[in-house]
Amino acid sequence: MKKIFILAFILGASLINIGLIYSQEEPVSEPQAPETAVATETQWVWGEIVTVDAKNKSVLVKYLDYETDQEKEISITTDDKTTFEGVVNTEEIKPSDTVSIDYIIGADGKNVATNVSVEKPQTQESTQQETAPQDLGPVLSPPEAEESESVPETESQTEEED
Repeated sequence: MKKIFILAFILGASLINIGLIYSQEEPVSEPQAPETAVATETQWVWGEIVTVDAKNKSVLVKYLDYETDQEKEISITTDDKTTFEGVVNTEEIKPSDTVSIDYIIGADGKNVATNVSVEKPQTQESTQQETAPQDLGPVLSPPEAEESESVPETESQTEEED
């Protein structure tokens, strides 16, 4: 009996040690530097153009910071990779234009636009054109009442009359 107890003790101790050996964790890789993580994260801003610097291809945008409920300004530059909607380039953007800009923060800390969408304000004429009634063409007169009241005779009606 003593031999069985010793054998069970050795077997139990070895199973515990095997579990500890295989439960070792893999070494954790070092996290990325924050600058590289920030550079690839796309940000978004919607606001009104304050100034345009066509020479440096940059715009100053006034926007509402939703976290603080305060109006702020942000400077955003464009490059050759920037896509434009509503305009062809930075030179066509004017102060008071409403814009939606997707941008990233570059390694040098500058805000670089990836997409610029300009919403041009509607003029008085374009608003009136949209609400003006459209000419639908000539109005057709309804068919005359006599034509609609005449019912073609059926065979049963003609037999009864004979």
